[in-house]
Parts: sequence; structure tokens; C-alpha cells
Amino acid sequence: PGASLARPPRRSAPASAMGPLGSAWRPRAAAPPPLAPGAPAALDGARHIRDVWAWNFDEEFAALVHVAVQYCAGDAGALLALDMEFPGFVCDTQRSLAPGACYRALCANVGLLWPIQVGIAIADGEGNLYGVWNFNLRFDPAVDLHSKPSIAFLRQAGVDFDRHRSEGVLAADLGRKLAGSSLVGTAGLSPYWLTFSGLYDWGYLLKLLTAGQPLPREQGAFEDALSAR
Repeated sequence: PGASLARPPRRSAPASAMGPLGSAWRPRAAAPPPLAPGAPAALDGARHIRDVWAWNFDEEFAALVHVAVQYCAGDAGALLALDMEFPGFVCDTQRSLAPGACYRALCANVGLLWPIQVGIAIADGEGNLYGVWNFNLRFDPAVDLHSKPSIAFLRQAGVDFDRHRSEGVLAADLGRKLAGSSLVGTAGLSPYWLTFSGLYDWGYLLKLLTAGQPLPREQGAFEDALSAR
């Protein structure tokens, strides 16, 4: 496993993209581009993680898109690093499983569960960091399916499930915003998306983009669906 780079849609990433956002990458904060009149308030520091809840969702999503599109022109484009926090696994995910069985486990887990947090960082091909957003989704351990050890781990890490229950962004709202934005699906114009060992990140991203539809039954169709977005 290692860094995984995808651009929804369809052109291969530049060779330089893997290095700056791989495991050894050290971000250099850069000044965000100036905002157009009427755009959301100026970003308050590229290294600052912008926590997003239902009450500031529209403004922060607009700010994310604004910053990303500044770096989509030309061949290099923007890089969007994606990381999901999700409520564990409820189906077998042993590394010893054959590839086909691993993909079936992915489909089963993603089909039953929903992400808790979606983190997106924006950088350029030189490793300059322009902003980090953490979308906190609606999640209630009292009713939403999960793995108990995973929830305990996330609580220890500081995830506030009371706030997620009362202030979290609806997953359907985030999916709808993403699917309708210039961050995905515009051939030659969308930014590159990158994860580290991110098969489940891609799975949950596709679930969000398709309003909760089951993942494709075959892994090849799954990869095709990602490349088309």
C-alpha cells in the first residue's frame, strides 16, 4: 500500500505529484489567492484546519471550491488530499483475503456504514499548502452502525459525537455539493485527488457522490466509476 492518486476525471497525474503529497511530504503554508468580491471571508491561515458543521457548511464549501479552482489551470492543477474517518469495519477485512474478497468486503462495509469526518487539504504541485477543511458529518453512535473499538478510538482522539449528532453536516448535503461542483467530473479541469492507502476513502467518496448507491459489483467497474467523476 502507498499513496494513491486519482483525478476524477481522466488524465494522468504529473510525475511530480506523488512526491510532494507522499508519506514524506512536509507542507509549506502559502498565502491563499485573493477572493473575488462577494466571495466568503478570507482564509485565516493555510495551516489552520477549518472545522465545518451544518451552520457554516455553505460558506466553507464555497471557500474550498474558490481556493481549489485557482490552481486548476494549466497542466499541474491543484492537488486535493482526501482523508476519511469512518466507524470501523463490520465485515471481514483481513489482509490475507484474495483481491476479489477484499473488494467484496469493501462493498459490504461501505454499503452498511457512513463516514464521520471528511478531510480535504489543497496544495499545488510544489507542495505549497493553501487550506485544510474538516467536514464533520451527522453521526450518532446510538443509532448508526459502527464498530465499538473504532468509536472508542475516535472518542480518545477527540471526536465529539454529541456535536456530530446535533451539528453535523448531512452526508447527502455534502455529496450533493461535491457532485455539483467543479471539484469532480469536469474533464481536464478538475483537480487531482490523492489519498494514502485510500481504497476506503475512494469507496466512501463514491458513495457520497452517488447519493448512497451501492458500489459497483466488480472492482473494474468501481475504478471506471471513479475515473468518470
